[in-house]
Amino acid sequence: MKILFGLATLGFVIWATDVCLAQEKGDAVTLKVVNYAGLKDALVKNRGKVVLVDFWADFCKPCKDHFPHVVELHKKLAKDGLVVISVAVDDIKETPEAKDNVLKFLKAKGATFTNLLLDEPPELWQQKLHFAGPPSYFVFDRHGKWTHFKSEGVAEIDYAAMDRLVVDLLKTKE
Repeated sequence: MKILFGLATLGFVIWATDVCLAQEKGDAVTLKVVNYAGLKDALVKNRGKVVLVDFWADFCKPCKDHFPHVVELHKKLAKDGLVVISVAVDDIKETPEAKDNVLKFLKAKGATFTNLLLDEPPELWQQKLHFAGPPSYFVFDRHGKWTHFKSEGVAEIDYAAMDRLVVDLLKTKE
């Protein structure tokens, strides 16, 4: 019995250590509800890095289909200075369960980067960000300058070109 208790305790200690290390390394998947100013703050905090902002929604199948690629791009290029910020644009006032659905999806995909849920009416972000709906990708250079990839629909997004742009911008220094 003591051996079983000892093994169970050891297992718990190993699990707890892994959880703590994952959280220290930033491997935990989190979701922060922000307004438009919060989105701008997230961009400003990442000056000096290349930033890919993925505007998506839980109701958008093309967004969700392409999301694993964004996760892999982050894993591959974060060490080179790529920051990914996912921004869900689901209307949580109209669909309160969207927040839980978004977080569940992010966890399932292993999205360990900055994940935001924009708590603004669609009319506001459509006006301020100049796109009608997801998917849409914005890429910012190391100086915080928007460089490319505003889109009005999945058919217009050239994902290979977006990836090349990110890699090219990563080669530049501040």
